[in-house]
Amino acid sequence: MSARFSQPETIPHMREALWDIESRMRSLADQKYKLESRLAAAVALQTPIRRLPREVLASIFTVGVDRLDGEDPLFLTRVTLVCRDWRDTALASPELWARIRIDHHGGLRRAQRRITLSKAVPLDIDIDFTHRDRGPNLSPDVVLVTVSRALDLLRSETYRWRKFAFRVQHAAPAHAALARCTERAPQLTHFALHVHLAFVDSLCTSPVNVLRPPRGSGRDTPPLLFGGYTPLLSTVELGSAPLPSAPDAVGGILMRGLRSLRLNGNCGAAPPTVADLIQVLHACPALETLALRNMEDVYATSYFCSPGYDVDYPMHTAVPISTATPSSALLLMPRLRQLAMSFCGPTRAAGLLGQLALPALERAEFAHMDNISGALKALKHSVSSLRTLRVENSLFDELRLMRLLRRLTKLSELELVECEDVSLNLLKGLSCPPSKGHEWILPSLSTLSLDGCAGADWEPLRTLVEHRAQTLDDVSPIYLLDVSRCPQMSRERVQWLRMYVRNVRSEASRSVW
Repeated sequence: MSARFSQPETIPHMREALWDIESRMRSLADQKYKLESRLAAAVALQTPIRRLPREVLASIFTVGVDRLDGEDPLFLTRVTLVCRDWRDTALASPELWARIRIDHHGGLRRAQRRITLSKAVPLDIDIDFTHRDRGPNLSPDVVLVTVSRALDLLRSETYRWRKFAFRVQHAAPAHAALARCTERAPQLTHFALHVHLAFVDSLCTSPVNVLRPPRGSGRDTPPLLFGGYTPLLSTVELGSAPLPSAPDAVGGILMRGLRSLRLNGNCGAAPPTVADLIQVLHACPALETLALRNMEDVYATSYFCSPGYDVDYPMHTAVPISTATPSSALLLMPRLRQLAMSFCGPTRAAGLLGQLALPALERAEFAHMDNISGALKALKHSVSSLRTLRVENSLFDELRLMRLLRRLTKLSELELVECEDVSLNLLKGLSCPPSKGHEWILPSLSTLSLDGCAGADWEPLRTLVEHRAQTLDDVSPIYLLDVSRCPQMSRERVQWLRMYVRNVRSEASRSVW
C-alpha cells in the first residue's frame, strides 16, 4: 500500500487523465444534444400539423377563437409563443384580431394593437362595464372617461363595425358613446345597448336617447345614430332605451330590414305603450324574432269592457277599448316566427297580440305573467303555423287554453312549466276526441312538458299517454314527456311511463335532513 503512493509523479498524471475523460464526456454530451435537437426538428417536420399550409392553419386558429364563449386574452398569446411559424401565421391572420373587448381591465392598448393587426376585416366590438366583480371597482367618472377614449379610438373604424355591444351601469357613459356613433356603419349587423341602472338615472337625468329621432332642424339638431345608414342591420337589443315616436324615422335610422328585436326593461323613464310597439313593428316588416322582457305593465286612465272582450286580468284590470281593434286593422307581420314575452304585463301582451296577424308564427313563449288569458285569445289570428307553445309560471283560463289548442293542428310541442291551472280537465281533453266524429286536440303533439305542475294528476296523465300510444287514428304519440318537479310522480310511475314514451324526464326525490 505504501509502495503505491511512494511515487509522487503519478498524482498529477491521474488528475490529467480525469480531466481528459471529463472533456471527452462534455464533447459527447454536446454532440448528443445537437443530435437530439436535429432529430426532434426532423420529427416535428413530419407531423401533420407542420405540413399544413398557412392558410389552413390560420383557419384552425380562427375557428378556435370563434368557439370561445368569451374572449380569452391569453389564447392568442399562447399561440404566438409555440413557435416562430405559428407566431408569423397568427400575426398575418387579421380575422384572429377582429374581436375587441374593453372592460374594467382596460384594453385600450390592446384595442389599438388589434385595430392595426385586423387590417380591413369587420370588427366585433364589446364594451362591458357591468360586472364589477370581474375587475377593479371603477368610479362612474373613470368609466365615462374610459368609454369616451375607447369610442374616440374606434370612431375612425366605424365603417368596419360588424357587431357593437355596449353594456354599462349608468346612462352618462351611454350618452357619451352614442354621441360618438355618428359615422356610417355599412357593415353593422348587430347592435346591442344595455343600461342596467337607467331607471335610477331617469329620476335625475334624461333617458338614453338612442332611437328617438331629432326634433326640428338647424345647428342644434343632433346627428343621426350611425348617420342613419345601417343597410345590413338585422339584430337590435335594447335595455332601458326609449322607443322612437315616428315609424318613418325608425325605418330610416335603424329598423329597416330588421330581423330580430329584443327589448328588455322599461324604455327610459316609462315603459313602452302598445301604440309605441305598433309603430316600431310598422317599420319592421321583415321581423322574424320579437322578445319583450322585464317591462312594467301599461294601464289606461279609464277602462272599457267592450261586448267582444272579457275581463281576464287580475287586480280588476280590464282591456282598454283601444286594444279592441277590428280584424281589418290588424298589422300583418308575414315573417315573424318567434315571439317571447316575459315579465311584460298581461295588458300589454293582450293589447299587442290583438292588433297583430302572425301567419308564420312557429314559437310563442309567455313567462312570469299574471294572467295570459287575453293573450291566448288574441293568438287566434296566429294559429296556422304555430308549432311550439310555452307557458311558464303564468295564470290562464283553462277553458280559454283548450279553445286555442283545438285550433292548433300543427302544434308539436306544448310546454307548461310551473303552471297552477293545469288540472285533469286539460289532460282529459288531450287524451281523446271530445266526442265521436270530432278530431283530436293537438293531433301532432309529440312533446309535452309538465315541469313543476303540481296539479297534474296521475290517472288522467296515464290515460293520455296510453290512449295516444294505442290509438289507430292519425295521431302522433308522445315521444318526450317532462314530469320533473312533479311530487305525484314516483319512480314506479315514471318506469310505467317509459313503457309508452321514448324519453321521460324526471327528478328523483331527495330528502332534506
